[in-house]
Amino acid sequence: MDFSQYDLVIVGAGFFGATIAERAANELGRRVLVIDRRDHIGGNAYTHTCPRTGIEIHKYGAHLEVSKNLAIDGPI
Repeated sequence: MDFSQYDLVIVGAGFFGATIAERAANELGRRVLVIDRRDHIGGNAYTHTCPRTGIEIHKYGAHLEVSKNLAIDGPI
């Protein structure tokens, strides 16, 4: 593959790679190529819709944030 036609080659289409590619193309007018081993963007934050139920399912498992601090800041 001839990469000389691109200003920027990004490896990985996860959140960071996809964001940098979009910004470089749209804000800076760069010619960008994104390479990823998967056939979709978004990295591990990828969902698909179950054809039978119509429910969105996380392809790579649930994304959970565990925190020891469960306090709420600000007025309730």
